[in-house]
Amino acid sequence: APVEGTRLWRLLAFSPAIAATLGLTWVIHGWFAAQGISVIEAILLTLICFNFFWIAFSVSTVALGLVSLARREPPARPTAMQPQKVALLMPIYNEVPWYVLGNARSMLEELRARGGGQHDYSMFILSDTQDDAIAAQEQESVQALLASLSPGLKLYYRRRSRNTDRKVGNIADWVANWGAEYPAMLVLDADSLMTGRAILRLTDALARDPG
Repeated sequence: APVEGTRLWRLLAFSPAIAATLGLTWVIHGWFAAQGISVIEAILLTLICFNFFWIAFSVSTVALGLVSLARREPPARPTAMQPQKVALLMPIYNEVPWYVLGNARSMLEELRARGGGQHDYSMFILSDTQDDAIAAQEQESVQALLASLSPGLKLYYRRRSRNTDRKVGNIADWVANWGAEYPAMLVLDADSLMTGRAILRLTDALARDPG
């Protein structure tokens, strides 16, 4: 029965922790008892045993979890591939524009070289840059990149006038306004550079099991 099984697992989790704690208590008590146990020693013994119990309980719980996972049958996963529309988000803040956009171009071009699988990728450069000079460089660099990208590659640039909540707020703003168009997204840092193979593997894994 499920109730009896739960009781057994609880017994297996608590028993080693209790036994180990009692053993430690007996050993430490023997050290302190030679000259009599003072109040300080009694408090120290209590704190040591209390903390040791939780450590031992955590270890036994993890061990039982590993045993349970090892015994469990792996769930059947759907093999049909559902093509994904994926947004690659790169929030930036006063970064070196050509370095960031160079990484963006490398990832997009490698995805194109690999065929992109069945998926549709779009790169979004989400700028929170507050320095107008750097922002001007960003815009010039984006225009130059768009002019040189291979046909079919999608790259978009947007700069917020106020960087509310910094990069996290930038991503949240994108999700609120454009996220509904993309069932999947991959958030990259300004200095991120992933291989097209890695991005495709992540997307394929998601496409096989959207849940």
